[in-house]
This record gives sequence, C-alpha cells and structure tokens, in this order.
Amino acid sequence: MKKKLSSYRCTHIRATDSNTIVGRIPYNSPSEGLGYIEILAPGCFSRAIEKADSIISLWNHDPGMPIASTKSGTLILNDTRDGLNVRIEPNMTTTWGQNALSAVKRGDIS
Repeated sequence: MKKKLSSYRCTHIRATDSNTIVGRIPYNSPSEGLGYIEILAPGCFSRAIEKADSIISLWNHDPGMPIASTKSGTLILNDTRDGLNVRIEPNMTTTWGQNALSAVKRGDIS
C-alpha cells in the first residue's frame, strides 16, 4: 500500500548559526498562496506525531530528497497550543540538504 504524503507550510522559518532550520506551522491562522484557505486546529498533528515511526522533512516535497527525520533525531517537532514548532538539522552530505539550508539562510525560502 502506498503511503499518503501530507504537506504543510512553515512560517517564520530561519536558519540558526548552528546550521539548523527552525520554523512554525501556526494554528488558527488562514493559509496564504495555496489557492484555497486552510486553517489548522490546535493539536491537529498530535496523533500523527505520536503514532508515526518516522516523520520526514523533504526538499521540494520530493520523497527522494529527505532532509531530516524524527527517527534519526534530525527533525524535532514540538506541538504547542499556538502551533507546531519545527527544528531541522539538514543532511549536509546531500546537495539538497545544503541547498535547503542555503536557501533559508539567504532568505529565498521564507
């Protein structure tokens, strides 16, 4: 059976001095630029985070380009009542991991 991929947009994304990407997926806030309005309810990720063996952060939504994962400890998800906080330590041995960090540092991805 093919697994369903879900995609959510982080806001307030930035790179830290330690080559880590941090961001937030806010709750109770309308999405922008998707062609439709989506408002995420507080706690909507809780069950998936709790039950998943691994959650993977992807470069450009491509399953062949993983950047980090909860299984390896390089993707940390902290579900708060205001939003889902995301911390990514990109795989710097891959060009897409390097590209992700570089694009966030430059402000190309916001």
